[in-house]
Amino acid sequence: MKASYNWLKSLVHFHLTPDELADKLTLIGLEVEKVTPIHDDFCIEFEITPNRSDCLSHIGIAREIAAHLGKTVTYPPVKFQESETPITEVTSVQIDYPEGCPRYCARVIRNVKIEPSPEWLQRTLETCGIRPINNIVDATNYVLLEMGQPLHAFDLDQLDEHRIIVRQATSNETFITLDGVERKLAPDSVVIADGSRAVALGGVMGGLNSEVTPETQNILLESAYFTPRLIRLGSKFVKLHTEASHRFERGVDPNGVPLALDRVAQLILSLAGGELLHGQIDAGQTEWQNPTVTVRPSRVNHLLGTNLDARTMVSLLETIEFETYITDTAVITVQAPTFRTDMDREVDIIEEIARLYGYDNIETTLPKGGSFSARRSPSEICVDRLRERLVGIGFTEIYNFSFMDAALFDKLNLPETDARRKTIELSNPLGADQATMRTTLIPQLLQTAKWNQNRGTKQLRLFELAKTFKPVEGQKLPQEDMTLGLIMMGDRHPPHWSQSIIPLDVFDIKGAIETLLESLHISGKQFDMSEEPFYHPKKAATLFVNGDRIGTFGELHYKVTQQFGLDAPPLVAELNISILKNHLPRTMQYQTLSSFPPSLRDLAFVVPLEVSSQEIIDCIRKFDLVRDVTVFDQYMGHPVPAGKKSLAFAITYQSAEKTLADQEVDEIQSQILAELAATFGIELRQ
Repeated sequence: MKASYNWLKSLVHFHLTPDELADKLTLIGLEVEKVTPIHDDFCIEFEITPNRSDCLSHIGIAREIAAHLGKTVTYPPVKFQESETPITEVTSVQIDYPEGCPRYCARVIRNVKIEPSPEWLQRTLETCGIRPINNIVDATNYVLLEMGQPLHAFDLDQLDEHRIIVRQATSNETFITLDGVERKLAPDSVVIADGSRAVALGGVMGGLNSEVTPETQNILLESAYFTPRLIRLGSKFVKLHTEASHRFERGVDPNGVPLALDRVAQLILSLAGGELLHGQIDAGQTEWQNPTVTVRPSRVNHLLGTNLDARTMVSLLETIEFETYITDTAVITVQAPTFRTDMDREVDIIEEIARLYGYDNIETTLPKGGSFSARRSPSEICVDRLRERLVGIGFTEIYNFSFMDAALFDKLNLPETDARRKTIELSNPLGADQATMRTTLIPQLLQTAKWNQNRGTKQLRLFELAKTFKPVEGQKLPQEDMTLGLIMMGDRHPPHWSQSIIPLDVFDIKGAIETLLESLHISGKQFDMSEEPFYHPKKAATLFVNGDRIGTFGELHYKVTQQFGLDAPPLVAELNISILKNHLPRTMQYQTLSSFPPSLRDLAFVVPLEVSSQEIIDCIRKFDLVRDVTVFDQYMGHPVPAGKKSLAFAITYQSAEKTLADQEVDEIQSQILAELAATFGIELRQ
């Protein structure tokens, strides 16, 4: 809200400088963002909270100034002369949609002269950030700024049948607004129509087909009260936010509707001349009042920490035009004026008393209460440990928006049937690149890598811990999964004269994931081949923990790499932390390190191609005294038979009770060989 300093001074007599006024208004809850000199005036920019729609006008702000300084507001007088011709002979108003428009008022002025506004009016509007257009439109904008009531002027001769019908938008109805854009209307939108067509989108913007032009001679003035919720829905649907919709969707004063209409009629007569027809049409509900709220002085003092008596509270409330009455039981009944749309509960009135009394006058005390330590959830523990460990092994955390461009799924080579393409669409996105809630972190990780690559950074180890959002059939809210995304690019070590350059490979990101699992003390991990379309078919894997699928990792497919504009395929991983946290151990069990030496054996097997090394490792680990198993070699070719491969394993045997003899190790090894042969058809390579 932009206000004119000189205009405020004309409504309330005070001697404060613009900066002094800004300080005082900020202290009573009307935050001033900045004060800017313009012409011979000052523009004061306010940050008005949504509940204070009454302060979206100069009179509303003047009421606050007057209450704080002990002054009175000088309201502009409304006087004019009407002709003898009744308005009902020329036009009529019919409300077919009272749910959207409970009150609609109209006046008619004939034989106006359209011309530029006088300099004082143009300067006033410019000070408040509004571009002058002509004397009729400028008059409606002036009263909007003065009283907070949006108004609209129609060219009466352009209205079919010279009448107004307020109705609900029809299915798939379109309408061309004053800015020349054809817009599809929301089903619940309020439409202002004439005898045959829509002429305005109620509470938002007028229509191109009935605008005031230099040829206009007769005008119909509109002043209405629209249901805030429906105006907000309609405005969002057509992606159009105006000075009018900003006020209507917060709530205007329903009792101020006819007064604002008379005020703008008076102003137009003085600016454009013409004949004001007798009377105004006031259709719909004409009597409005706010509910009566009971306020207990004891409750006021208890919440505020004050010692005010009921009379003091009443005097404070009366400065902002609240009607009050002290009952025999020393309880205050309060009825707020209808321009205050936010006064429904006792605590609302208490807040006003605190504001008017002055926050600086309320003694500052510390709240009483015992201290307690909240227990962290498994999810919080998991996320904190992951973040700490990732930073410890050289990763940097990044943050991306929770919104993404659905076109990135094509770059990722996801098929049309992929579940991740089922997204939640935003009704009012900032742009096409942020139109959907993301179901995966990988596209934005790749975009971040591209951004860094373009700026010369090619050694990257990045991670993001954030939620992904997946729609659930039959439910309004999506499934939110805490997800970890990793991306690695570049070389294994920084360049150094003492060692050769080694590019990162899939085992580096696998090692990072295994490090994370170890830091969480999670056991039962298994790896299997991944069939994700965005990975290299031979350099990717799926991670399972105790049978639950946690996620995938691998080297990006070269086609996807090209589609995201990267110079080389990065290593990528995505893990579902919401599932992983379920495998955090409830208790920790510690074991004494064995004081007896281990026995190390290397075995090479001839293995069918379809058998994975993980399956062999899992089989070997089932035997007692086996402490560790690792793969250290793989070979395919002569003399290994076709359809098979050679895998070499390093096996560590160790007992916590004694030194193992060779015979004992040989016996266990024989059992392992027999089990592998029976299960997988594996042979010991000779």
